[in-house]
Amino acid sequence: MFKFQEHDAIEKRDAYYELKEKRDAIFADYDVLETEKKAIDKAINTIMDISEEFSGLFAGIDGRVSDILSALSGGQYQEAKLDDEMHVAVKKNDHFLRSFGRCIWLCGWLLQRYLTTRKCHLCWTM
Repeated sequence: MFKFQEHDAIEKRDAYYELKEKRDAIFADYDVLETEKKAIDKAINTIMDISEEFSGLFAGIDGRVSDILSALSGGQYQEAKLDDEMHVAVKKNDHFLRSFGRCIWLCGWLLQRYLTTRKCHLCWTM
């Protein structure tokens, strides 16, 4: 009778240690996943911060590019709009048109010149 109880106790002890090893492995996996989650959350927050900062840099750019475009085109193009994906549309005869051909080149050139001078201006003011 004691032999059976000893055998049952040994089996229960072995099962306990086996389950304990599995539990420890699960906790180790959990720690790794928790670390990855924290890193992903930090990356998302950093991207959102950079996005907000970048958006702030382009605030008001439409007005400046519009003024330059209007002056260069002799008033033919009254306004330029830049959307979130950096697509340019120009206003001609009270209608916005997607920029094509020379106009897209001109708008791109104006935007590039504006950003270049703005960057230089920022460098000099730092």
